[in-house]
Amino acid sequence: MLTRQLLFPPNPIKKLNNCIRSQIVRFSSSTYFVTSPIFYVNAAPHLGHLYSTTLADASHRFQMMLGVVTKTIFCTGTDEHGVKIQRAATQKEQSVRSFCDNVSFAFQNLFDVANIEYTHFVRTTSDAHVLAVQNFWQRLQTSGNIYKGTYKGWYCISEETFLTESQLTEIELDGGKKIKVSIESGQPVEWMEEPNYIFPLSKFKEDLLHWLRNADVVKIGRAHV
Repeated sequence: MLTRQLLFPPNPIKKLNNCIRSQIVRFSSSTYFVTSPIFYVNAAPHLGHLYSTTLADASHRFQMMLGVVTKTIFCTGTDEHGVKIQRAATQKEQSVRSFCDNVSFAFQNLFDVANIEYTHFVRTTSDAHVLAVQNFWQRLQTSGNIYKGTYKGWYCISEETFLTESQLTEIELDGGKKIKVSIESGQPVEWMEEPNYIFPLSKFKEDLLHWLRNADVVKIGRAHV
């Protein structure tokens, strides 16, 4: 009974809208798009991955049952980049590509066994994704919206993100050595400084505010500004 309650909550649509990483977008009255997270392949899938994907699946099925839209797109898949994945592959004594292939297949197999009716299973190492990213990158370069610079800060490999000083605390290890860790996860951080390509998001401040203030576009109330 507990498993059934986890996989099929009483109000899957409401749950989906409250899901932190899943998002739902209606492009028009005739097309409906829903996506689960695309999952890191640093480890095998677990119940949490299946849970969030089942919520997206429930929303997708609900829209098809309503029969209002003429086309539905339901994406899920795997995100196959980052130091965390590289280190996980090294620990397993596998090449990065082989490691990603194996874990991505495990995700896809889990969703197929669970009868998740996705329309697209995205892999960030696929040829189609690589071509899409290259096209997007070229458009950014052509429009002058990407430049080379230096990015530095405290980086948490486990969280795959840079953290500010306010997100860190210092702990003392056995032997007296002090290190900085993430307040949220307790995972250690490393100081990183490297050349990188940077997107000038501040140029689009007013555009972002316009869409974030539009309740017909951003459905989650707490995201409004």
